[in-house]
Amino acid sequence: MAKKIGKDLMTKVIESTRIAFEYDWDEFSSDSFANALAALSPADADAVSEKCAVIDELRSKPNNRAVMLCYLKETASIPADVADEIDGFPTVKVAAVCASVLCKEDIRTLMGRFFVNVRHGNNLKNFEVKIHDDVDENAVANHKDQLVRRLKKYVSDKENCAEHCESSVFRVESRQVLVLKLTDHADQVESWDSSKDAFDYKDIVPSMKLAVVLDEMSDRVSVHYRDVSVAKDILKIFCDEVLGANGYSISGEVKYDLDCFAEKSQARLGDTPSENGLKPLVRNITVVELYVWLGGSKNSRRTYFENGKDIYDEIRREKSMLNSSPVESGDQAQSVFPVGTVVKRVRLRIEYDAPKRPNARRTIELMPNTDNGLGDMPRKASDALRKFLEDRQMLIKEDVANDENDSGQNR
Repeated sequence: MAKKIGKDLMTKVIESTRIAFEYDWDEFSSDSFANALAALSPADADAVSEKCAVIDELRSKPNNRAVMLCYLKETASIPADVADEIDGFPTVKVAAVCASVLCKEDIRTLMGRFFVNVRHGNNLKNFEVKIHDDVDENAVANHKDQLVRRLKKYVSDKENCAEHCESSVFRVESRQVLVLKLTDHADQVESWDSSKDAFDYKDIVPSMKLAVVLDEMSDRVSVHYRDVSVAKDILKIFCDEVLGANGYSISGEVKYDLDCFAEKSQARLGDTPSENGLKPLVRNITVVELYVWLGGSKNSRRTYFENGKDIYDEIRREKSMLNSSPVESGDQAQSVFPVGTVVKRVRLRIEYDAPKRPNARRTIELMPNTDNGLGDMPRKASDALRKFLEDRQMLIKEDVANDENDSGQNR
């Protein structure tokens, strides 16, 4: 890790531990640094290990980089000597800066924001919203008090809890995020009571989270809440307040039909852009990974990778070897998987032209109820790709009832 972080940032990380560390930084190398760490006392070694563990957790996913950068800028925590270059730092170096300048409480707050990168799960619904006017970059912050009041009342009426609430609003690139931390129903937990030298039950009031993310770039609104059956209500309260009751229309809940990838060859995707007006913006689309449940059984889960070759040819080759008989290849093959196979995840490599970067590449991930990386492409390219997926009935906007009685509820 020290080699990836580099001497200057590693110096900051060590200094932030406040330990006595004798080391000639002018002679910095991975081996000599490791030897110096090995000579530390157990307490000092633990302090360094704790910092390294924080860095490891912060950098665990590349998408965390944007959240970390935004938090450092929001809290004015960027050291002056790296201010001009930090935007070009890789994830591990940004994590090192965070570990060296942020206190434990700030680190916890920062880690609590990583959920904005979660694009799928049982507690998440994604909606596409047609916004009639430009969105103010501080729209959510400007309506925070009203949003908190209405959403807290909605949860309280619905679940008979949420007596207390803490809220926050922050930005991550094109996303405006509102988070409500609410008190849940009282509960009891069994824990060790040292005064009794025995286990005992303690009364607690746990917390629960409600979050709404508005992505100005993709016109998507994501609702994070434990009861996704009410996500539509939360969406409407949010949009009514931030966009105005007449300032938007809900296109639908975003879902993807991926099972077609078990039947269609890569060529079907690669050849299509020129036929549907995507070129020259999008040059090619290649399937680079498939995660499937063979025959629909989760006990037969498989992941297939491109590895420099046509992924479908590789699957057919494997199938042929298992069957000890030739398997139809090329576009004539209707399916390379058993009947009933369910595709759970697809990764596509998109080759496109960006304003300042011709022949750019981006890998996006599609799952049944979300996508990952599509919003990171330039707006024109991502819009064109969404249209392509929608025309091919891969992207589905599931209708959301837009009852007039729902707008303006719980005011």
